[in-house]
Amino acid sequence: MERNSIIGSLLGDGSLALYGRSKNAHYRDHGCDAQMPYRKWKAKMLSNLGFKFNENCKYGKLSSPSYPLLTELYNMFYKNKVKILNYENIKLLDHAIGLACLYMDDGSLVIDSSHRKIAFFYSHAFQYIL
Repeated sequence: MERNSIIGSLLGDGSLALYGRSKNAHYRDHGCDAQMPYRKWKAKMLSNLGFKFNENCKYGKLSSPSYPLLTELYNMFYKNKVKILNYENIKLLDHAIGLACLYMDDGSLVIDSSHRKIAFFYSHAFQYIL
């Protein structure tokens, strides 16, 4: 479940970084004030991986220490330090919690003229390789 939460967030607003001498990647994301309770929830859910929410940053920031799982995901989601989206990455999203994280990051509920509720995902953080 933790892995899928991270994957859903990587498909949304989350990012991974692997710098210089670091052996493993770390996670970070931030957003508007309205998403602070959501980021606090993610920090609590991922606390056993060391995820923390920092309210002292503008709009709050969710981050993690470097971790081997994050390096594994970094190697799947990044090519030449640029986040990519491909079929293999999408297939990793195999639990409802991951889809919920993606929706909370980049989703929107639209009610059309026939009063049908349609979920849309607006992710602009990728170079698509499909």
